[in-house]
Amino acid sequence: MRVRTGRILGLAVLGMMAVQAVTSWAEMVSLDFGQLHPTDIQYQGKHEGTSGTVTGQYWKGKDGAGQFNVDGVTFSNGYHTDWGNWDGFAYSNVVDTETSGWTNQFAVYQNESGIRSISNSGNYVVSYCAIEGMGASSDPTITLANDMQFGSIWLSNTTYTVLSMLGGDSFAKKFGGTNGTDHDWLSLTIAGTDTWGNTLEKTYLMAEYLADIKTLDLNPLDDTTTANGWFEINLTQDGFAGSQISFSMNSSDSGIWGMNTPAYFALGKMTISRGTVVPEPGTWAMLMGMSVIGWGTWRHKRQSRQNHPSKIR
Repeated sequence: MRVRTGRILGLAVLGMMAVQAVTSWAEMVSLDFGQLHPTDIQYQGKHEGTSGTVTGQYWKGKDGAGQFNVDGVTFSNGYHTDWGNWDGFAYSNVVDTETSGWTNQFAVYQNESGIRSISNSGNYVVSYCAIEGMGASSDPTITLANDMQFGSIWLSNTTYTVLSMLGGDSFAKKFGGTNGTDHDWLSLTIAGTDTWGNTLEKTYLMAEYLADIKTLDLNPLDDTTTANGWFEINLTQDGFAGSQISFSMNSSDSGIWGMNTPAYFALGKMTISRGTVVPEPGTWAMLMGMSVIGWGTWRHKRQSRQNHPSKIR
């Protein structure tokens, strides 16, 4: 069976178009955490600058949803009814930099102006990286829709974690130790994939105790720290190109059951870009060129058949 030249060339052109197609990304946009509505009011804490108490609101997943979504971006959540504990991601609008201990799990270590400087609504996301095998569902995970790409995230420590590092608690040591001579640190590891689908992991310092000057540095990423204390991690610049990232934490204060320092962080802002798959400019030129070649080949073959002796009578 003969296959016409024009048909072969046409298939070749379509194949090259598929290979040469690229994703064109639009301008980065911020997720709107204002669409989240924390309603759980079991927490009572001090409001900074006041002598009374206020009600902070948060959501930790006790409705069993297993996740929450913001503008097409999905944040994982695990809620355990036996103990009422959670892991993964929650969201909150709690303002409290004074209350220590695990009852204050949902407060970022920022005053109200600091929170609103990066989140107009006052809402932010809190993550708890629970110890694997100790009730954790999985590592906290953020998943994008198919037409999205990661931009940047803005992070800060939580009040529970900071006050534990500053003074210690029943589980964790005071950073620096009794004499202030220990070099202690808290880190966050982000795992995902690069442009070629290879596994990519990057580790960032969330806090570091500098024994030489006896100071706890809560913003060790000085080159990306904003004026209000949040620090930016540019995921695009750091090579994360897949549709999912997960988080884990580590600390210099760790034991046989894992880290003792409270494994929490807050996310106040996140940017993403949406994209559409389009051919590269060079592909259009290739398409036109191949079309001309295909037309010329077809025309030449047709003329040859018409001039063949069998066609002349």
